[in-house]
Amino acid sequence: MSKRRSNQALWVPQDEAIENRWVSLDAITGHPQNYNRHGPAQLADLGVSLQTLGQFRSVVLVDAGGGQYTTVAGHGVVEAARRDGRTRIRADIHPEGTPAGVIQSMLIADNQHATRSQTDETAFAALLEEQRNSGVSLQALGTSDEELASLHDRLAARALELQDHWRDQGPHEDEDPTSDEDDEAWPGDLPPGSDHDDDGALLEHLDLELLTPRYSVTRGDVWRVGPHLLVAVEVFRDWPVWQPWLARQCATVLETPLPDGTAREVLFAPFVGPFVLLSKRAECQFSLVGVQPDLWMAGHVLSYYTDIHGPASVMRLVNGQEPC
Repeated sequence: MSKRRSNQALWVPQDEAIENRWVSLDAITGHPQNYNRHGPAQLADLGVSLQTLGQFRSVVLVDAGGGQYTTVAGHGVVEAARRDGRTRIRADIHPEGTPAGVIQSMLIADNQHATRSQTDETAFAALLEEQRNSGVSLQALGTSDEELASLHDRLAARALELQDHWRDQGPHEDEDPTSDEDDEAWPGDLPPGSDHDDDGALLEHLDLELLTPRYSVTRGDVWRVGPHLLVAVEVFRDWPVWQPWLARQCATVLETPLPDGTAREVLFAPFVGPFVLLSKRAECQFSLVGVQPDLWMAGHVLSYYTDIHGPASVMRLVNGQEPC
């Protein structure tokens, strides 16, 4: 019979037994079983971080006796500090006599827990843009301008894929496709001699007309559309305008969770069309920041949405705020 694993603490020293103080780098040795390797590129990033932000978190050491210490957590920071010419480092020091198995567990836990988190890439990109715009070197944060550009490309590609899916899905997923209700006979080909290049003649023959949207949208407008945002600017040229709205929307969804307590996922939706915001996934799972440079199309996004949810579901924001 296998032994039952317990969540009981293996060994916990008294709080006062863990010291926090400066330690000479000459007295520190890396743990021989540390399996994470820190290459030159990462050590260079850590060095820039130390120079830019200082040592904002203590490393973890264990007292090995005789004035010597073994690193438990923070091997990369210790090595980067050495390369940066520093002589000491701030550390939380576990007492001599801490069981070797506990030290191993702490080493593994420190290495592994961070790898288990899931990154909200939209929120991450917005935060990095905010940092870069304030003059912070992305290298000091462990990333780069190239990686941020790649992240934006990935988010844009994902948004376009979702938009294609939503456009194909349409707003009426439950509608019976076999129903002939409201069907009209297709007018067929144009009569002989018609000018196929005359769009007006074609529309007249098909008995179609371009509807004028009920909402007038001005360039630069920001509208709240249910749980979504619509920003009427250029997608590529005006990214400094719509990018901060991504960050703001990430904060908003945390303040307004879904009924099950989870938060909507914020997505960037470039060239958003009228049906995108009406899909079930958009209604129940996502909060979209849609960017639409075509003001006529932006007006139709609002019109179609209010057809389903009513006029109170949309609101133009004034100076970034909802009017009182």
